[in-house]
Amino acid sequence: MARKRERSECPPHPGFIKNLCFQCGQPKPESDGGDGEGDATQGLLYHKDFAEFQISQGSFERLREEQAQRALEHRKLMLVLDLDHTLVNSASFDEVCAEEKPFLESMYARDPPKGRSKLLHKLDDLQLWTKIRPFALEFLAQASKLFDLYVYTMGTRIYAEAMLKLLDPTGVLFKGLVSRNDNDLTDHRDRKDLDTVLGQESSVLIVDDLPEAWPEEQHKNLIQIDRYHFFSSSCKSFGFDESSSLARRGIDESHSGGSLASLLQGLETIHRDFFQYGEFSFLEDVRDTVSELRSHILEGCKLAFSSVVPIDCEDSLWILCEGLGAECVLEIDDSVTHVVAMDPESARARWAVENGKHLVNPSWMRAAAFRLGRPRESEFQVRKLDLEKP
Repeated sequence: MARKRERSECPPHPGFIKNLCFQCGQPKPESDGGDGEGDATQGLLYHKDFAEFQISQGSFERLREEQAQRALEHRKLMLVLDLDHTLVNSASFDEVCAEEKPFLESMYARDPPKGRSKLLHKLDDLQLWTKIRPFALEFLAQASKLFDLYVYTMGTRIYAEAMLKLLDPTGVLFKGLVSRNDNDLTDHRDRKDLDTVLGQESSVLIVDDLPEAWPEEQHKNLIQIDRYHFFSSSCKSFGFDESSSLARRGIDESHSGGSLASLLQGLETIHRDFFQYGEFSFLEDVRDTVSELRSHILEGCKLAFSSVVPIDCEDSLWILCEGLGAECVLEIDDSVTHVVAMDPESARARWAVENGKHLVNPSWMRAAAFRLGRPRESEFQVRKLDLEKP
């Protein structure tokens, strides 16, 4: 591994994107001709192993292949993690409303449970409150044993590096980071793309709460996690009632039974199945492993919807359910096993209760997708609160 150096030290430049150093933004000196192929990489995620190299476009694909091979030889896949609403939720001091301040101050003053780290942080230099998602630190520690971890965020690099210091104080868990500053120098400045990752797409998984941030062709790599809305401003930014935030309700996501704990189980299943025969071929594709697992999760379930999807059946939720092996129908009859609803007083919701059918809210299917297993229906009951729940 190359000697680690401070990222602010340029030159030497760690690499170039479109003839600009992706670290300091300075133009590429004419003497740094690389392999003579002109433009620099189409994208490059900062990676500790390659921090001392001038990386040209011609060698970038070779480095991607080498990184993928190195990881696989150590029985590791690559995991690209979103930051906001996946691992953390932040709000500026000005955005915190009066109703949630008492809960924040109380939580901030309390010592964490024995054996756990503090999850609520007050960052005076950035004028931010940041709440780490429950189980995030344990998730990262365990996942790093099976995956090379990367962070890809549309936040600024200053913000992202502050978050990484909270999530990884020792600086040993993450292999790299790409931020909005880096993305602005690529051909896809308004979206994320795996072409910035040192690794082959056949061995990379993505975890993000927003699939729309990624090209459609990379959705096979993606595991969508439910969005973490701790602060009311987070709910507001997505069009939800501010009172439905966790802070306003004075609660938090479960530590051992929350989304990241469930996600870890799913990732462990993927890793186990990918490497199940001990030896592997570099022709194997983790996307096939994920697709095979997903296709049987809701097998045997017949779903009807109550004011959740449009009549043309092209809603993403309908498509998600079919991809998980469920059968979706427009009309209800005795063969229906589940009714998916938001309002427990709707006609179909009442029919489900009266006929002994499972009545669940849409989060049940989304949880099945990232847990890679069928969740207990009792965890996703339909209540009045679901009408305003994110």
